[in-house]
Formats: sequence, structure tokens, C-alpha cells
Amino acid sequence: MPCDVRFRGRGWALLLAAPSALAACAPPGVQPTSEPASGGAFAPLAELRFDADGESDTFQVVRPPGTDTLALRVRLGTEAALGGPYCLQLVDVVASNGARWVSDGASPDTWGLACHDCAQRVFSAIGAGLYVFPNDGVDLPAEVTGLDARVALRDCATRTPLAPSEAERARLRATVEVGAFALGAGRTLAVSVYVAAPLALADATSLGGALLDEGLAAAASHWAPAGLALRFHEPVLAEVPRTTPADVGAADSGALDALAGEASLALGETAAGGATLILVPCLRAKSLLADAPSEVDGHTPRIPGGFAADGYGDAVLVRTGTCAGPPQPYWLSPAAFGRVVAHELGHYLGLYHIDTPDGLDLHLPDVSWDNLMHHIPSSVVDPGLTARQAHVALHHPLVR
Repeated sequence: MPCDVRFRGRGWALLLAAPSALAACAPPGVQPTSEPASGGAFAPLAELRFDADGESDTFQVVRPPGTDTLALRVRLGTEAALGGPYCLQLVDVVASNGARWVSDGASPDTWGLACHDCAQRVFSAIGAGLYVFPNDGVDLPAEVTGLDARVALRDCATRTPLAPSEAERARLRATVEVGAFALGAGRTLAVSVYVAAPLALADATSLGGALLDEGLAAAASHWAPAGLALRFHEPVLAEVPRTTPADVGAADSGALDALAGEASLALGETAAGGATLILVPCLRAKSLLADAPSEVDGHTPRIPGGFAADGYGDAVLVRTGTCAGPPQPYWLSPAAFGRVVAHELGHYLGLYHIDTPDGLDLHLPDVSWDNLMHHIPSSVVDPGLTARQAHVALHHPLVR
């Protein structure tokens, strides 16, 4: 089958070519490996090189008939770690009906942690990212049969464009995998729980699994009205409880990667096919351009989370203790703990804050201040979720 190609920007766009023709149609810099997968699995789509501006050529994703969600997994090859960390962003995303979902890579809209003025939100991640469409709370139009996109390198310290050296260009490769999913009858997210630091109440002297069970039940209660069931696996306790702070940062994922690796080994197969919640004694996060980390109640490194490449931390972190001196119990009630767990799982499922000016403000029009995704969920009287927020969460590939 002949290719229908044209030049746009820095790369060639494969326009509505059959998946089996991708290899014959590939421009320099794009190495197709197989056709898109449907029915829930990811399949390799292309291997991308980067130009002097740190952007790849354009690649095409075909939407199989009868599917509701397109999801892209993008990751750097293992050799990238030799000079990293490197951050990635999905840019110049155009649907087959001509709608521009994400601005081109030169636009400041795509700088920072997230594309804050894009029709569909994308998040800049360290080393690997998951991009799920739709994430605007509306069904994909029937006429959208695919999309074109490119991948751009970002400086992890600033999330601004990164121009690689010739040596970096010679070794850096980004692999794109694609999955197409149809919404089924299931509306459940499985969550594994790794207890690196036990949960206790601030006014209690004893530790108990009942407190954790009650807190997780409270988290599930926030999502039930949105039509999503959270199914928590039996918590797994660390052999040696952690007493040191868990420090995470927007520019360095080393500590998180190590902690997530520890949790993965302890959880085994139960961690497959779902989200992972890790409880740590003290949690400190350093935002972009910040001089020092600050204490936070919870942290999710990627929005959305899930399907991270090997070696990259993929989990929700929630603290159980204070950070000043030896860790002391932090939470006043299981309900308060559960609200933060529910909030962080919202990030994992693709939801952003509704009220912060740092690029993470929610882009959905039907939200109000009384919302679970307020950046301080404990300050909200009735932390609900809107129909569009539920729509985004239910389209996550791990919800089954």
C-alpha cells in the first residue's frame, strides 16, 4: 500500500496509512516496530531519534474501530541513564480530524510540568511517561481515527526545551508503545499497598492494621460516587520499617526509583496490573526551581501514573509521620489519611489540581473549589468529583 506522507515542521507525518505499511512509510528518525494493539495490550510502535532542537520526527497512531481510549507509553533507552536524567514531553499532537490537542514543542504552553493551555493535558516526566487520550472529560469523536505526535526532550531542572549535543543525539532513543482500549463493564482499580512505615494516629500510642483498613476504606468512599471501585490488596509490611525521610523531586527521581523498586520486590505479582501505594514515615518534595524541599502529605511523580518503564519509580507516596526529629504519628484520623490517599490516586488516574498556578491546575470546566483535587484536600468541606473528572479517571488503562 502506498504511503500518504507530507512534511510538517521538523518531520514527516504518516497520514492515515495502514499500520502494516508503517515500515515502508517511515521517515528518517522513526523506526516502526509493529502495528498498534487493541483490546488492552501495549505494542511497540516506533523508535525515535532526536534532532538538534531535541525533538523527534512525527509519528502516527491509528485508532482501531470500537475503541474509546488511546494510550501512549514513551520511554528513553537504557543508555540515556549515562548522561541523564532526561525528561520527555509529548508535543504537536494533532488528531486526524484536524483538532490540535497539544501545542508544538516551541510553544511555552508545553514548557513546565504540564501543558497548561492545551486541549488535552500532557505531563513532562523523567525518563518515561504515559499519555492517555481523551483526558478532557469528553468522549473521543467518532471521526477521530488516530493522531500525529512528536516527542521532545526537556531539561528536568526547568522543564524547558533541551538541545542535545551530537554525542547525546547519537545515543538517545525514545521508544513509543501504543494501546487502544474499549471501556468495559468493570470500573475497578486494584491498588497494592507497601507499608514502609506503619500508620498510627497522632493521639495514639499503639499501631494497628485496623487503622490502615479504616483509612483505605475512607479513600474508597471518595471514589465510589464517581463509579470507580478501589480494591486494595492486603498490605505488605517492610521487613525493616523505614525511619528516614523519603525525598522526592521534580528534577531527580533516584530516591523514588529506589523506593519503588524495593516495594516492587516486596509486593511481587500483586503489584502487576494496578497502582502501588507506598507509606513512608516522612515525605519531602522539591518542586521545580525550589531551593529546598518542603514537607508534603502525598506525592505522585507522573500524571497519569502506571505502566512505567523498568527502573523508573511508579507509585503513590503518602506519609505516616512528621519530619521534625524522629518520625511521630501525623494523622489525626483515618478519614484524613484516606482523603489524601484518594487525592493522590486522582493524580495517578490523570487528574490535576483545580487551583494552583504552577501548570497543574485542572483543565476541566465543570469543577468547583469544593473538590477532592483541591491542592489541600483537608481544607475542603465536601471533597467530591465531577462528571468530567470521573470520565478522565475511568478511561485510565488500569481501570478494568
